[in-house]
Amino acid sequence: MQVTSADGTSTMVRIADSTEIRARGGFLGVGRTTLGAESLLNGLPVTVQTVVFGDGLVASRVRFRDDDLETAAM
Repeated sequence: MQVTSADGTSTMVRIADSTEIRARGGFLGVGRTTLGAESLLNGLPVTVQTVVFGDGLVASRVRFRDDDLETAAM
């Protein structure tokens, strides 16, 4: 996936089978839903934790809000 930071720089990040993808929602954001890579949509604001693997980055965790996912899906 391609991630664009707040300053406009783009970085390619690989999604592995071990990547943990979760949405946060519910009362006070305490509810968490584990999702698959197909839930990552263009324009979805995410927080990504990465590790260096070979010559690139691999996402170890991807987090976003349920509300943002609903908006991106529209």
